[in-house]
Amino acid sequence: MLRTAAVAARCGGGAASAVAGRARRRLTTAEQVALAETALRAVDDPLLAAPADIMTTGMASVAAANDALTITLDVRTAAHPHAYDIAERARHALEGSGVALDCAIRLVASGFGHAVGPEDALAGVRSCVAVSSCKGGVGKSTVAAHLAHALAARGGRVGLVDADVMGPSAPTVLGLEDARVEASPAGGGLALPVESRGGVRVASLGFVNVAPSTKPGAALRGPLAGRVAAQLFRMTDWGELDYLVVDLPPGVGDVTLGVCAAVAVEAAVVVTTPSRLARVDVLKGLELQEGLGVPTAAVVENLAVAVCPGCGAENRPFGGGHAAELAAAAGVAPEGVFRVPISPAVAAANEAGAVGDAAPEPVFLSLADRVIREVYGSMHARRDAVLDVKYDGKLGRVVLRSFRDGEATESFLEPNDVRAGRDFSEGLAPTAVRLVGNRSVVFDWSDGVKDDVYAVSALLDRARGGAG
Repeated sequence: MLRTAAVAARCGGGAASAVAGRARRRLTTAEQVALAETALRAVDDPLLAAPADIMTTGMASVAAANDALTITLDVRTAAHPHAYDIAERARHALEGSGVALDCAIRLVASGFGHAVGPEDALAGVRSCVAVSSCKGGVGKSTVAAHLAHALAARGGRVGLVDADVMGPSAPTVLGLEDARVEASPAGGGLALPVESRGGVRVASLGFVNVAPSTKPGAALRGPLAGRVAAQLFRMTDWGELDYLVVDLPPGVGDVTLGVCAAVAVEAAVVVTTPSRLARVDVLKGLELQEGLGVPTAAVVENLAVAVCPGCGAENRPFGGGHAAELAAAAGVAPEGVFRVPISPAVAAANEAGAVGDAAPEPVFLSLADRVIREVYGSMHARRDAVLDVKYDGKLGRVVLRSFRDGEATESFLEPNDVRAGRDFSEGLAPTAVRLVGNRSVVFDWSDGVKDDVYAVSALLDRARGGAG
């Protein structure tokens, strides 16, 4: 995979096309570029659900200098499974195009032009994926740790945030109990993440020395827990990452709200078990995620199947489960449902703190493939969309402006319409408005409410008179 995010290869031109070069010696550089661009339109990007050619998607660009062409293929993520195949097909297309100049193909992975948050610490982080469930004890931390290492095994540059500040578990499952954070040479109060043996960069409150009288579970309450979780993102020097996986705590409380107010969460992996109790709580979590503008990429049913080591027979000791129902509620296709078996290997890795030491289990590699595809498709669909949200004090209204393909639309909302269904007061007005990744809008209000998160889609629906 595209582990280093940049490779180069020669193609076309030179002595191999000397005859074509003599025949077309009078072609201008601009005409050579046009020939190359036309040839590249025959190469598609199979990672998209509806494959499109790499010129239309913006993946490919052609530049000319010193009687040579440079074709840059920005595959966005270092975990793109078809990166080298696309480069090879581009080379073949160029060789048959009639381009007479030397040409070189460069593979890079620079994301989609924006980071998950405005802080310097997040400037190189391309996407954020939450692992969530309102139900406790379903295996979120296990799934988060194994997913992070599976994404790394697929070639991605990966970070992991242990946002369960009440009970941080990443140090235990990764065998990093003795690790402590160090100051980043970048300064600014940033800390370096701790790197797992599997190459994942990790931030956890469990790496911070705390006195016994101020243990996280005893000291962090309500909004304070949300702010502490947000600081794990903002105060960690992450460097360049394709994916930042977030292990969220159970419930629908302040940590989830604080995380969504701090970073743009591109997708969620929802974890459940076959239990009916889990189903009830997970449905609550799906409702919260929808309200925060976070789409669900996959539903993971943990402890789903027990496999007999002798005969291979499968049984479901905890019942048939509700994963398909939950997936349907979240708008997830059947291929987005993953059933994780009761695995001695996974249990042993957790117990030994050895997650990431061995190759990931096949189910987690398949889950990583799903996440890669869903995040890529989602970000690609919004790559050219520009949104601006602000409060116009003279009008007394929130203004939402969207720009795409050269066209602009403008929508308006009264402050109390934004807070519809929540408590509000006379004379209510935003004191601060900030956009988080074109998915969520965060408001601070004149009545003292802060980090109030809303889905962009919900606000646009309300402004246009639709369902909110």
